[in-house]
Amino acid sequence: MHRFVRILGSSLIVLGIGLLVVVGALYLYGVYERYRFEHTLAMQTMAEAALGIDILEGERATPSPPEQVLLEDPRPADDTVREPFIPTPEQPKRMPPAKWTRIPKIEVDSPAVEAPLEKGEWQAPKFVAGHLEGTANPGEVGNVALSGHVESIASGNVFARLKEVSVGDEVILVAGGNTLTYTVAEIKVLKNDDLAVVMPTTEPVLTLITCTGTWNPLTRDYSERLVVVAKPTDKGGP
Repeated sequence: MHRFVRILGSSLIVLGIGLLVVVGALYLYGVYERYRFEHTLAMQTMAEAALGIDILEGERATPSPPEQVLLEDPRPADDTVREPFIPTPEQPKRMPPAKWTRIPKIEVDSPAVEAPLEKGEWQAPKFVAGHLEGTANPGEVGNVALSGHVESIASGNVFARLKEVSVGDEVILVAGGNTLTYTVAEIKVLKNDDLAVVMPTTEPVLTLITCTGTWNPLTRDYSERLVVVAKPTDKGGP
């Protein structure tokens, strides 16, 4: 009996040490992934600065050539009557994408980078908020959609506390030289394949998305999405 107890005790000690090693390895892996992400982001910022790209505006910081307005049809001179030349109007210039997001209620203060659309799915970035490719930019009429991980050792948990947000809470986006303030208007939980939350809208809206529900190890995804919808705080907002 005593021998059995000793064997059991030794086995439990070995098991405990093994668990500590696994947890420690996972923690170190998460630290390494975050360091690698931050290093890559810093190198990208330095490269953009070296190339003369305005990080906030997302455009090259070279001056535009002076505008030339033609008052006459620029066809060769002849005996025909010249008609006024009307330049074709250009497409409206888009606002810059989101570069930073703050949610004071849950202490979110994070950069925002593009979340590219690949094979029909948006790829949420690691450790920071992702501005979904193809959705509106802050200051435009439409749906500005941001997503973030809820809990991941290798990808972070920027929106881990999004479930604590309440109607009336403040969300702040920084885009270019503009700071836009939104107020949470609605909170809902939807199926993970419900794309209605990222569809274009006819009014300015901010949509924050993260995972919730049950984790499925086969699909490596959660069953539902937590969706926070906010609207511009001021009438003069976006």
